[in-house]
Amino acid sequence: MIFLASEHKGEVEPLLKQFPFDKKGDHYIYDNLILYINHGKGALTLAFKSIELSLSYNIDVALLFGLAGSVSDFSIGDLVSVSKVKLLDGPSNPVYNPMELITVKGLKSVECVTLLAGFNFDSEYIGLFGDVVDREVYFFAKAFKSLDKPCFVFKVISDKNDRASINALKKESVDIGKFAEILKLIMWIDKDELTREIFVNTGFMDKKPIDGLKRLIQKRKYTFTQRQFLYKRLRINGSRCEKKAFKAKAVFLEKGVKTGRAKFKTDKIYKINDYVPVFHNLKDRTAIVYANKKGEFLRKTPNNYTPNGGYGYSILGQYNCIYDCSYCFLKGYFKSFNPVIFLNFEDYFKAIDEVIKRDKTRPLYFYAGTFSDPLALSFAGDFLAV
Repeated sequence: MIFLASEHKGEVEPLLKQFPFDKKGDHYIYDNLILYINHGKGALTLAFKSIELSLSYNIDVALLFGLAGSVSDFSIGDLVSVSKVKLLDGPSNPVYNPMELITVKGLKSVECVTLLAGFNFDSEYIGLFGDVVDREVYFFAKAFKSLDKPCFVFKVISDKNDRASINALKKESVDIGKFAEILKLIMWIDKDELTREIFVNTGFMDKKPIDGLKRLIQKRKYTFTQRQFLYKRLRINGSRCEKKAFKAKAVFLEKGVKTGRAKFKTDKIYKINDYVPVFHNLKDRTAIVYANKKGEFLRKTPNNYTPNGGYGYSILGQYNCIYDCSYCFLKGYFKSFNPVIFLNFEDYFKAIDEVIKRDKTRPLYFYAGTFSDPLALSFAGDFLAV
């Protein structure tokens, strides 16, 4: 069974006219499709009701459809697929831990920001964290993650996240014809377990490649592990690697940082309480973060990493790099590519002194570039010069 939810009736009114739904209590049923409309009751009600219906009908795949405001360069009327969602609670306290979602081939992939506290029309600021804004995606995705069910989110760009375009919006005029075609295909996909597995793992939205993969898997009698390896290869080979130059649009400055040590200058400076949630929620290559390092300043390298039986330590003075080298482990180590530069140098000196005092009998090696490229980041904070 497929579960489809929407926050407002106006967002799915054409579907109610196009498909012969039967109303059953507070939801609608047609074939293998369950439709629930939340009637503007809010994100938490949507999440809890979605869980309730999903458990009642043993849902296989969950879909959320609705409208979203653009804070990027998307056009009104674009149908997009959400790849990542973040919860934003005011400028200084973004909520930590973004969630990855499944996307489909052939649609523009976007990062969504769910606004927790009312509307926020500062598109320039929100645009550092995502491409579109809404009020319910994060909670819907969280609900189905708790159920361990595949979840897709489709949005039609309805406005530009400003008062003028929202006031002028007429939801009845939004064309959802493309989504209706996608919905018909997903209903076909869901009627076969292997077909559904292929769709969930590849995002293919065309019967031809799905049928081709199905015949291949059945002919070669692939095991579960072999199928997962095949899906992984398809995702890697089908992904588009877009090389982007690093161009910081803003600086985030953590409370207590000595600003005189920051070299990068910009008019867009945002003061924050903690760098961690900002760092993990930012869109890639949008900002530089200045902070004071807490906790671990040095990390011991593996045994035999250094010559002459010595001990090695990585100095955790910076994170990330402005380059995008395909072979570098940093591409998958952090949740974003934005540089973080720590400016509490005295704490590093103390940590190094403690190591030297503790071990005077063997050579010691200190590495400055394990988790960053200090030379590449020297334009923003010259850690090596200290």
